[in-house]
Amino acid sequence: MTKKCDRLHMTIFATAMVLAGALVGSLSMDFFSGQKFDASKKIIRANGQTFVSVRNLSEEFKVELAKDNEFAVHGGKTWIPVPGNPVELVVLNEKDCGKKCDTSRQLTTLRQAVTPALLVRTVDVGGPEGKDLIAKFEIDSVPQFVLGEGIEDHKTESGKKFIEDSAEVLIIKDGEYLVDNEKAGFPVGKFLEAPKFADVDTEPKKGTGPVRVVEYTDYQCPYCKRLHDNNKELVTRLIEEGKIQYILKDFPLSFHKEAMGAHTATNCAQKIGGDEAYWIMHEKIFDTQREWSGKGPGADAHYKTLAEEMVLDGDSFAACMDDESMKEEILADQEEGQKFGVSGTPALFIGKQIMPGAIGPEAFEQAVEEEMGD
Repeated sequence: MTKKCDRLHMTIFATAMVLAGALVGSLSMDFFSGQKFDASKKIIRANGQTFVSVRNLSEEFKVELAKDNEFAVHGGKTWIPVPGNPVELVVLNEKDCGKKCDTSRQLTTLRQAVTPALLVRTVDVGGPEGKDLIAKFEIDSVPQFVLGEGIEDHKTESGKKFIEDSAEVLIIKDGEYLVDNEKAGFPVGKFLEAPKFADVDTEPKKGTGPVRVVEYTDYQCPYCKRLHDNNKELVTRLIEEGKIQYILKDFPLSFHKEAMGAHTATNCAQKIGGDEAYWIMHEKIFDTQREWSGKGPGADAHYKTLAEEMVLDGDSFAACMDDESMKEEILADQEEGQKFGVSGTPALFIGKQIMPGAIGPEAFEQAVEEEMGD
């Protein structure tokens, strides 16, 4: 299981979930309560179908949920195992994405935030409907979640319409409501095209291979050091084999007090001595993480000592460390990373894939090979 240093914040969608106050529905003893079924109260017309809750049916009635949409058809009606009015949810996904695009966590959250009675339907990105959704919402990654028929009239327990209570996390077009994954805190499974990162021509890089690997790192993060140490030899080999171009971007987390200084030191090394100096400082910063992490102002003295060992001009290095524009460049990297779904470190982008956490060489190389095969 991969590890990340931290998530940046609680999401707006989590707040909306609390406001909604919806209870998770499930098959329970209520299903076999033995109560008589009152058709006049339980039949609901929605999505062009007739829905009937099974909650109050007699225990002689049995029903199995259909695998495709989590509802079952019996006696000419669609039966739902939970209370609530049905709301259509289209899950846009790529059929070959695998575990990276698993939606179980997101569906649990959506059932809590919207309604247990979600009518879930999966649409592949390669089909006509999938392509239409991609074009309509300018979608660049999967999985995505689109609320449709039934959502406009759906109300929370407070009596407000859900679409009004949760407008911050919804993108609305032509009667369909795309959940904003970034604001909802939903992870990217896979990008449809390799992300177009800014300033790649000026970022420190190694190799010229066809698969672009972009790492967002925090020099004070122990998991970033683990990713670096465990994959150092693999990265060198993949570069030598002409398979990858490796690019580093900055993502110092706010609670790592010495991280900004460490990132400034590596960027200053590049400014004074070019990419070669950057990579040397990069190695030294990670190799000596225990020596400077948690040292407060003493960490800056350590960075200057490393610069002296590299025979970088001391005055130039000191002036660069005090240059606010260097910090602005670092924060620009961080802001860009957040737009691409980075919420903690480390995070690797390997072609169209995002690999969060301190992944090992096997997963790293497999992702590269998959991109080579595309």
